Amino acid sequence: MKLLDFIEQIENKYGRNQEEDTNDYELRFLYKSNYIENDIYTIHLKNSGNENRLGWLIPSNALISKEHKCNNNLHFEFYAKITAALLQSANTDTIEDNVHCLVIKKERLKNLNISSVEQLVASFRKYGYQWSHDNNNIYTNSLLTSPRSNETEPDKLIVFKSVHIESMDDKYLFKLFYEYMPKQEDLYARFLLLYQCIELLIESEFVESVNKMIRNKNSLGSIREKISKKSNERLLINNLLTRAGLNSKLSADELDLIKRMFGEHRDNSYYSNLESADMIYDIRNALVHSYHKYNLDCIFQSLVDKLEYYIILLVEKIEDIGEFDKSVIGTRNLN
Repeated sequence: MKLLDFIEQIENKYGRNQEEDTNDYELRFLYKSNYIENDIYTIHLKNSGNENRLGWLIPSNALISKEHKCNNNLHFEFYAKITAALLQSANTDTIEDNVHCLVIKKERLKNLNISSVEQLVASFRKYGYQWSHDNNNIYTNSLLTSPRSNETEPDKLIVFKSVHIESMDDKYLFKLFYEYMPKQEDLYARFLLLYQCIELLIESEFVESVNKMIRNKNSLGSIREKISKKSNERLLINNLLTRAGLNSKLSADELDLIKRMFGEHRDNSYYSNLESADMIYDIRNALVHSYHKYNLDCIFQSLVDKLEYYIILLVEKIEDIGEFDKSVIGTRNLN
């Protein structure tokens, strides 16, 4: 639909904003094709055990309809009018059906020490929403684009701040979620791009642990011995996921997935003791070093989606799971 026609329809239904300064709000387009008109949510940030409301996420179709759960909701109508006003300066001529309008009050971001809306990008990805600079060739095959219901509070999406995703062009995590993953269709490339996050996090953790030993004035011999132990990639991933509370025995679907991948290449004892960190590390090794051995056509999508979901959970928890060298996180790029 043409943007001007879209704005006119919103204003015809809810009126025109005449009281609120729209400079106090931010608008972002998120993309999701598999949704229903009732997928209207208030957005709440979880921070130190508290929840703070930030704004609304509204499907474009819901803005021009009254056949949804928020009909006659004054707060929804207020944000619909704000959205129409903000759309006046949108850098597009059309609005597609897969567009969802995220409207957040700037003051609430500032009060929570959030420098940009993009610091929330990973959390929205968990619910199946893609971020991108435009709507061209948005990748929609991921299983993460399926609806994820919040059974306890179906009208609310809980998001987390990630201090290391910043809206700067040279930040790898930002570019991963905002530029590369929304467009990249090749599954092998998607897996490698995602695994870079694991490498980035364990590298950062390793650098910080070495710096800590130096600050504590450990002996050179002691530092060498500890570096040898700490540099094991499997152990680093295990430590990372354990501190994040994500390293546990595999779920039934994860175990089925890994068995379908490795099959008779591994014995029964391997499957009986497998944890999440081992699964991620072993899948990575198999894809990098032995890709030719496996027939992955039926499960590759699930492998990539599983890794992406773990990456999202890790990025959400970065601030809580230990010490990192922040000069490492966020500085890697693909240029």
